[in-house]
Amino acid sequence: MAVDENMLENIDIDEFKNCMDVFSHKVGFLAGRIGQNANATEESLSNRYDALGNMFSQSGSRYDFLG
Repeated sequence: MAVDENMLENIDIDEFKNCMDVFSHKVGFLAGRIGQNANATEESLSNRYDALGNMFSQSGSRYDFLG
């Protein structure tokens, strides 16, 4: 992202706040989508089956004696 220093010197404070609000909203939306994508990938990987037809997520819990 590039910022023009001359433009920042001439910008109104309300206009600057508005630009930052729009920018932060877009960054928040993007971060949320990245998080959703990571969760979907994790869920997809944990729902795979092995050669015997058992789910990987269930086979791991079979040996979990502590909880």
